Amino acid sequence: MREMGGDGTGDAPDEAGRDDATVQISGVELSGVATQPRDEPEPEEVPAEEPVESSADEAEPAEPASSAAAAALLNLTGLGLGYLYLRRWLRATACIVIVALMAWIAFANDASGSPWLWRILAATWAVATAADAWGVARGLPRPATRVQWLRPVALGLVAVLAIVGAHIGYAGAARATYAAGLEAQGRADCVEASRSFDALTGPYELTLSRDVPAAAVRRAECTDFLGAEQSERTGALAAAVTAYQAFRRDHPGSLLEPFVREGTRRALLAWAVALRGAGDLDGAIARYGELLRELGGEQGTAQVREDLAATHVERASAARASMAGAAGGARVDAMRAAMDDLLLVGRELGDTQTAAGVPQAVLDTFAEANSAFAEGRFCDALPVLDYAITLPDAAGVAAVANGDRARSLSGCGLANFAAGDYTGATDRFQALMTDYPNDPGVPQARSALITAEVGRTAAAPLPLPAPIDAPASEPVLVYNATSSNVRVLVTGPTAQEVTLPGCPGCPVSYPVGTESCPGPAGKPSSTIRLRPGTYYVLQDREQVGPDDTVGEIAVKPGGGMLCVWVRDR
Repeated sequence: MREMGGDGTGDAPDEAGRDDATVQISGVELSGVATQPRDEPEPEEVPAEEPVESSADEAEPAEPASSAAAAALLNLTGLGLGYLYLRRWLRATACIVIVALMAWIAFANDASGSPWLWRILAATWAVATAADAWGVARGLPRPATRVQWLRPVALGLVAVLAIVGAHIGYAGAARATYAAGLEAQGRADCVEASRSFDALTGPYELTLSRDVPAAAVRRAECTDFLGAEQSERTGALAAAVTAYQAFRRDHPGSLLEPFVREGTRRALLAWAVALRGAGDLDGAIARYGELLRELGGEQGTAQVREDLAATHVERASAARASMAGAAGGARVDAMRAAMDDLLLVGRELGDTQTAAGVPQAVLDTFAEANSAFAEGRFCDALPVLDYAITLPDAAGVAAVANGDRARSLSGCGLANFAAGDYTGATDRFQALMTDYPNDPGVPQARSALITAEVGRTAAAPLPLPAPIDAPASEPVLVYNATSSNVRVLVTGPTAQEVTLPGCPGCPVSYPVGTESCPGPAGKPSSTIRLRPGTYYVLQDREQVGPDDTVGEIAVKPGGGMLCVWVRDR
C-alpha cells in the first residue's frame, strides 16, 4: 500500500525496490509537501483517483539481524534459548520437548547410578544444539553495529552463567540436604533423615552426585531400622530381634550400628524376661545366652549372668519336681535334665550368687531321684544309679552312688534269682563282679551265678547257695575221665566251679554198658569242699558244649569222689 502525503497525494515506490526487498524512503516535509532526497529521482505521480496496491510477494518482511555467537551461547544452556532468539519456533519447541523427555527418562532410570553416561549425553546435547544454532544464524543477516552484536552475546553469557550457577546451587543444596540427613541418622532420627534422603533420590536425582545412590542406601537403612523399632514397640520381640540382626548383617558399618546393637540387646532382654515369666524356661535360657554373646563382657553382663543362672536353677527345680511321678527311663531323664542345669551353673556361672546353692541342690536332686534305693527297691534304683555314677566328681555324689549301685546290683540280682529270673540275675551279678570286684556281695554273687547257670539248664528253680567262700568241711575229689576239657559246676547248699583238662589216653566218650570211671589215678583232678547235702552237677565241655542234662549227687560227711565223663548217644 502507498503512504499518503499530507496533501492527499501518494508517493510512488522507487525503482530500486523492484528486487522483492522493501526499502522505506524517508521524506522531508516542507510547507506541507513531501519531497524526496535530491539524489533520488522524482517519483511518478499517480492520479489520486487510481490508487495502485502492491502484491504481498513484492513486500515480504526482512529477516532480523542475528548473532551466531549469541545463538550458540543461548543454546549451550541446553534449553533451546538460541532457537527462540533466532525465531525458529519449531526447533525451540522440539528442543524443549526433548529436554523434558530426557529429564523424565533420567528420573525413571536412576541417572545417578550411571552419572558419566548422562553427563556425556547432556554435554553432547548442549554442544550439538549450540552448533546447530550457530549454523542457522550464519545464514541470517548480521548485526549492523557492535552494540547490536554485543547485546545478545551478553544475554547468552548471562544465560550460560545462570545455568551454571543454578547447577552449582542445585548441587550445593543436594550436598547440604545429604549432610543434614547424615546428621539426623547419626542421632537415630530416621524420620527426619528419611526426608532428606528422599529429597536426594527425588528432586536432587539429576545432580548425578554420588550422594544420590548413597542416600538410597541410607534410606534403606532407615527403613529397616524403623521397622525393627516398630516391632519392638508393639511387643513383637522375636520379629524385632530378627530385624535388628538382619540389619547388622545387611548394613555393616552403618551410622545406626550403635543404636541397632543397643536395640538388639534391649529386645533380647525383654524377650527373655517375657519368656521366663510365661514359664518358657528353655526359650528364656536361649535368649539370655544370645544376650550374653551380644554383650561380650560389656556393662550389664553380670546381671544377665545372674538372671541366666537363676533361670537354669528354675528349670532344674521343675525337672526335679517331675521325678516324683516318673520311674525308670523317665525318672533318669528328669534327673539328667536337672543335673545338667545345676552343673552348668556351677561350671560356667560360678561367679553368680545363684551358684552358691548349687552343691546342695545337686545332693538334694540325687537324694530325691534315688528314693527307690532308700525304700529297698533295688531294681528300680539301678537306672538312676547307672546314670549317677557317670556324673563328674564336682557333683559330689560319685562315692555314694557307687556304693548304692553295688548294693543294688546285689539286691536286684538276688531278687531276680528268687523270682526264677536266672538271666536277669546273671546280668546283675556279672555287673557286680566286673565293676565292684572287692564288694562284700561278690562271694554270694559268684555262687548264685553258678546256680543260675545250672538252673537255666535244668529249667527248674534251685535254692540259693551259701556264698562261695562260706566254710565247707567235706572234701570231694572231682576228676575227668574223658579226653576233652571240662568245666564242672556244682551247686547245692554251697556252690563250686572247677575246670579240668582232658585226660590223656582217655576216650572222648564211653559206650553204654562199659566201665567209665575205673578211678582217679592218672586222670586230671581237683578237690573242692562242700557241705553235706544234695547237689546238682553240670558239665561244660569245649568240644561238645554244655550238657543238656543235670546230674544229681549226694555229699555225705567224709566227702567222696565225683567222676565226670561223656557217654555215647
